[in-house]
Amino acid sequence: SPRALLATIAEREGDPTRARRELRQVLTYDHTNVNAARKLALLARAPDAADDRDFALRLVADLDPFDTAAHTELGRRLLEKGDNAAALIEFQAALAGGPANLAEAHTDSAEALLKLGRRDEAKRPALLALKEAPTFARAQDLLLAAIGKD
Repeated sequence: SPRALLATIAEREGDPTRARRELRQVLTYDHTNVNAARKLALLARAPDAADDRDFALRLVADLDPFDTAAHTELGRRLLEKGDNAAALIEFQAALAGGPANLAEAHTDSAEALLKLGRRDEAKRPALLALKEAPTFARAQDLLLAAIGKD
């Protein structure tokens, strides 16, 4: 696609804003182009590119359901925005896909459950995280919060 070539040229010229704009155009017409979505997600790491990053991560997660990193990152972004229910779904998808860091994945799920007010349910993933990494401080803190000792 000419837009993909323009994105590559813009990236080489050091113009990530134009590269992102071109990649968004690619994805407007070729919404199943997971490679363009991944590239857009990488280029959209700047604070002013949050919309592009969210758009790209959502596409990657939808197009490649086994991309646990995309589900995890999307879940964390949703958690930051306060969309805890959607974040939990993404974290569960990441867990189902077999994440590289199982302790972190369980901890993410526990955090989302806590933010949803589901303290009793949050205990299990926090314990599973601690089973994987007994000294993982974030999991310990979430377990204490889940049992009401925060």
